[in-house]
Amino acid sequence: MFVPVNDSSMVIRKGDMLTSRCLMDNKEDRAIQIGPTGEDEMCNFYLMYWVDGDRTLRDNTCFSPGAPNYYWGQDAGLNHIPH
Repeated sequence: MFVPVNDSSMVIRKGDMLTSRCLMDNKEDRAIQIGPTGEDEMCNFYLMYWVDGDRTLRDNTCFSPGAPNYYWGQDAGLNHIPH
């Protein structure tokens, strides 16, 4: 289920952002809500990382609630967004 990182020398530093997004093409004639069934939208991302040394992060979870609270168009300094 997890896709390996091609660059094993990658280092995530303080202030870096790990981001992901999912695009859904709704061909139904109804609004589709997020949920656990095949009738729902189920776009979830799980990012795994490890910490060099014995110190863990203070906050072990981070997330964005998505729209309407956050959009990709907001100025978050994201400049490596694939098309």
